[in-house]
Amino acid sequence: MKNMREVEDINFAFTNISLNKTYQMSFNQALQMFERGGGKMERDQVTIVCQQPKAVRYEKNFERHYPTKKFNIRGNLYPNSPTVELEFDGIGFVVRGGVRCDDRSYVALVEVYETRPGRW
Repeated sequence: MKNMREVEDINFAFTNISLNKTYQMSFNQALQMFERGGGKMERDQVTIVCQQPKAVRYEKNFERHYPTKKFNIRGNLYPNSPTVELEFDGIGFVVRGGVRCDDRSYVALVEVYETRPGRW
């Protein structure tokens, strides 16, 4: 952690907050939460009150989103190669894949757009 110590007091760009200040803010917030939960602070000792977990309201993510079709595109796509067109009727999709290139600095650019407005 030697390298961290060298920068812990330097403010982040465009702020008046350093790493040491964020450590202290986080610690102070934790102490406030312990107090709010009934805990006690005495000099160098903190007492944390154990509580029974309470169930939270159920939240369903991506409700009414479900796959209706699966497309498998196999093979290689190269820069300036023909486009791949997929047609589906739905409200979302997932694109999976990877980039393999000997040039480690290569960045693949992928464009996704709607060709028939109003169809999604």
